[in-house]
Amino acid sequence: MAIWVPSRSRTPRRSWPGQDERLRAAALGLLGRYGLLVAGYSGRDPAVMAMLRDVLAQPTPYPGGLTWVRRPEDTLAGEARDLLAAARAAGVEPAHEVEASGMMELMAEIERSVDLPPAAAAHLAVHRPAPLRYPAPPPAGPVGDYPQVRLAALPLLSVPDQARLLEDPAGLPLRTLRQALKAGRARGTLARRAGGQLVASGDDAGIAAALTGHGVQVTGAAVPVGPDKDSEEPDSTDMGLIAETLARALGRTRGITEVLCSGQRHLLRARDEDPRRPDDTAALAGLRAAAGGPVTGHLAGPGGGRLPWAEAVALAVDWRDGTWRLLFAPEIWVRPDFTDPPPGLTPAAAREAAASLGADFARARLARRYNSATGQLLAAWVRLLTAGGTAATRTVYAFGLPAGAGVDAAFTLGTTPLVSRPLAGAPLRSNT
Repeated sequence: MAIWVPSRSRTPRRSWPGQDERLRAAALGLLGRYGLLVAGYSGRDPAVMAMLRDVLAQPTPYPGGLTWVRRPEDTLAGEARDLLAAARAAGVEPAHEVEASGMMELMAEIERSVDLPPAAAAHLAVHRPAPLRYPAPPPAGPVGDYPQVRLAALPLLSVPDQARLLEDPAGLPLRTLRQALKAGRARGTLARRAGGQLVASGDDAGIAAALTGHGVQVTGAAVPVGPDKDSEEPDSTDMGLIAETLARALGRTRGITEVLCSGQRHLLRARDEDPRRPDDTAALAGLRAAAGGPVTGHLAGPGGGRLPWAEAVALAVDWRDGTWRLLFAPEIWVRPDFTDPPPGLTPAAAREAAASLGADFARARLARRYNSATGQLLAAWVRLLTAGGTAATRTVYAFGLPAGAGVDAAFTLGTTPLVSRPLAGAPLRSNT
């Protein structure tokens, strides 16, 4: 079951005697038989939220799970977070939040991730609306040298083309397996491809030790990942695996560390400076100069609570015109909760206060960054991401495994950002 609430609806609400009671009874009945996915709704309507909480008192609350969708730039309302926490305590699985840029993007990801029966897929294909936009071929012709527009993108000259195949008879949720991998301190990443196939990158022995108790076996087979020769773009699961392993690989760079994120959007942040790591301090000199001051610190919260922050860069991978690209953009990372919980605040209230404090700080810090300042930050991040390579390329490994220990994820980056240059009488085109 899904709820989608269009924002700022101008249609006045009309109700009839007994309408709310009948709707509530119908919703409670459905939510005792199915799961719920909520998109486009903040969770601040007391009547609706009370009804969703009442579901937890039923014998079978949300048997298909409870998922709340929000935009990446938004924070989940306290009422929604409290409902998810109560659902987890009641044994609802899964009960989590998911980031999506919009309803169309969410539905597209669901379509790519679900293996529909042929009859259902054929029925949907018949009713599929005509696309509003079509990919256009890049313009061709003589390219001028100037003016040039530097893009926040680096060429990925090579990416991993295979992953380890795992046997997963029980088909456990990916979240459960990832938690087991983390608990076992295994160096590896997991992904479940369309059709339920479980694949991994990383240390075979460590992955096997962490997942054997869940019935998962590491095979000796490797399966190809990335675009097929006949496909226009890679499978979304492969894109996610490549993006995650790339973030792992770049997170081993001196001076920066990876921030675990969901989906295909990952963050690298400046590492907290430590006198025991003087090389990190030296590596961050260029980023400090571009930012005009410290690149890590703590915000003061209520009751003496401290909220760490750091300069960060968001990463994504893209496949265009038969080539891979690393896209990046400067951001501010703020920890989602206080290191020292403020006294007198409930956990939900503390998270709400941390989210508000962090959002205000990031907004104020980013507001002063005009084109010149952003350009200097981009250049500093390019130097950090490509440090340690040659003048033209840098090769990084997600795990740094010895030969034969598993399927490592190796990437080769170009060190020069992509640029667009003009054609005579034609739009700019990307030139690699």
